[in-house]
Amino acid sequence: MGKLMALILLGAGLALVGERFLTLRERMNAYREVESVESQNCHLIEGIENGSEDIDILPSGLAFISNGLKYPGMPDLAPDEPGRIFLMDLNEQNPRVQELNIGDGFDKASFNPHGMSTFIDKDQTVYLYVVNHPHMDSTVEIFKFEEQQRSLVYLKTIKHELLKRARMNASREVKSVELPNCKLIKGIETGAEDLEILPNGLAFISSGLRYPGVKSFEPDKPGKILLMDLNKEDPTVLELKMTGSNFDASSFNPHGISTFTDEDNTVYLLVVSHPDVKSTVELFKFQEEEKSLLHLKTIKHELLPNLNDLVAVGREHFYATNDHYFVDQYMRSWELYLGLAWSNVVYYSPDDVRVVASGFDFANGISMSPDRKYVYIAELLAHKIHVYEKHANWTLTPLKSLDCDTLVDNISVDPVTGDLWVGCHPNGMKIFSYDPENPPGSEPSEEHQLKDEREFRVNISPT
Repeated sequence: MGKLMALILLGAGLALVGERFLTLRERMNAYREVESVESQNCHLIEGIENGSEDIDILPSGLAFISNGLKYPGMPDLAPDEPGRIFLMDLNEQNPRVQELNIGDGFDKASFNPHGMSTFIDKDQTVYLYVVNHPHMDSTVEIFKFEEQQRSLVYLKTIKHELLKRARMNASREVKSVELPNCKLIKGIETGAEDLEILPNGLAFISSGLRYPGVKSFEPDKPGKILLMDLNKEDPTVLELKMTGSNFDASSFNPHGISTFTDEDNTVYLLVVSHPDVKSTVELFKFQEEEKSLLHLKTIKHELLPNLNDLVAVGREHFYATNDHYFVDQYMRSWELYLGLAWSNVVYYSPDDVRVVASGFDFANGISMSPDRKYVYIAELLAHKIHVYEKHANWTLTPLKSLDCDTLVDNISVDPVTGDLWVGCHPNGMKIFSYDPENPPGSEPSEEHQLKDEREFRVNISPT
């Protein structure tokens, strides 16, 4: 039986890889046949027979040409030679190329030029900006063009973390920042997955998530919902008792949460749970006097296979994110590794369940503007917050995407200002390598504040 299952998984994996390969070929126009066309005035320029990566032409007719790019996965015509910048005068009847000499102070041996651009100063000084990949890094080199000497004077190398993009930001180093009014709350030393604050200052906290591939602080204990009163000067947490004849508290594994307040001010708490690595939404009624949660219903649906977070729009109505397409853990790993942007957002009601947005690379947190007109979706591995307009029929229309340059997780919205407070992971690989024996601070986190001005000015505050 074990061998059969292994063969089935292997076959499924190979089928997926094959499908992705065919999709890649389509994206690359690999099936297109191109007929050779002889252009009348086209001829080979001696000296750059192995081609060029980019060209930038000055108003004077002088052209800069970058040559010798060594790019991962691409065959290189001169693998042992550094890149070069050529100059060609297009005013000549039979233009030729001349290699520009690069002055001292620059590591010419590792020069690997990609794209480039020019800037002409007020005094007609020409500056050349060149994207460079020394040792597979990414930099921008700034040169001053000396026309008389036919040379480039090296001025500066520009490096910045925003000029190096990766889905997991695995190479990012994070500096610890001590916030003046930040302190550890006793009772949730192991952290929380999600937080939902009521208008009266009471906050629900989900704790104890056991997520596949991520270390758990208390793997043998069920999850819990905590309550904290933010009106108090020194708030403490209280574990809410969960009641209900059809609710299995022993398998409770809470993830994202959301609240809905009815017309009679009854508060309902909707919780994503993963009992036995499945996905459900548990509906509770909050009993404030008893400090308890009455379980009302468990919601399951085939379009809700990999739930992460949700935002309630009614007692049993919500938008929810699926962070993966596949349910099988082996296939989920391939989905992550291959960068398949197949996760989605689903609208759920008892009478209508449908996908309303898709194409996400790990859809994560989801929330809504105070006026209930806009839905915000965090795309973890694309480092983006997406803004969607919500319509009366519950469909969503994309409006804009906000680049946050960090792995975006849960979203909280200020009910007064409309600002977005986003919990983030500046280095995603730390999620898998933190120390459960040293919970506080062992995995760096970040908090972003996005100002709701419809232009969404971004303020970054690392924590």
